[in-house]
Amino acid sequence: MGKHAQYVKRGSSVATGFLPPPAATDWSLALPVVPNMVATLAVPIPAGADRWGVMAITQTTNIPVPVNVSTVAALTVTPLVANTNYRAVAAWFSSVNNVQVSGWSAPKLFNTFP
Repeated sequence: MGKHAQYVKRGSSVATGFLPPPAATDWSLALPVVPNMVATLAVPIPAGADRWGVMAITQTTNIPVPVNVSTVAALTVTPLVANTNYRAVAAWFSSVNNVQVSGWSAPKLFNTFP
């Protein structure tokens, strides 16, 4: 290796493996009631993770709503803004070192129009 090269010993990284992201049928969205939207997990959290999280992102400005991570099946994504188009994505997380252990799922589109 070169003078400034870096390497990580196998198994010593914070996240030693990634799980596949949640499938579209693994979770669902309730109709949003501004400023909240409830996402519901329909499957058990897989081995290698001990929580799941959902993030909403505005379609026009790409501004994310903070990720809500939980161990329970139903979690609330907040704060949402009225009259806005969003996409929601989900991922698996681990409390060990507080890391995301999967990629983001395919997006689900929703809006907060009356």
